[in-house]
Amino acid sequence: MDDLSRLANMAEIFSAIVVVGGIMFAIIQMRQTRQQRRELAAIELFRSFSRSAFTDAYQRVLHYPDGLTAEQLRNDIDSPFAFEWFQWLTVTLERLQDDSDLSAYEAHMEWQPSNLSSEI
Repeated sequence: MDDLSRLANMAEIFSAIVVVGGIMFAIIQMRQTRQQRRELAAIELFRSFSRSAFTDAYQRVLHYPDGLTAEQLRNDIDSPFAFEWFQWLTVTLERLQDDSDLSAYEAHMEWQPSNLSSEI
């Protein structure tokens, strides 16, 4: 009987070690997965900047002369949809604008992110 209880105690200790090891393995895997996601996001961001359409557009903007007026820019581009996202942004910001005289950094000085992590 003494051998049987000793064997049961050893089985419990072994199962506890396996559970703790499994939890540690899961934590390590979650951290590695999070790091891989960050790296993939950075790669995708870099990849979006390396596309030929972006590069062509960037080169076009760099070659515009300084002091170009908005009207002159519209006549180079010659597209009715060229600035539609700027218009959408303007309308959205005006709709969401706070009527107070405080600047954004003053109005939201006490703001804290909901998920603050030291690993970011």
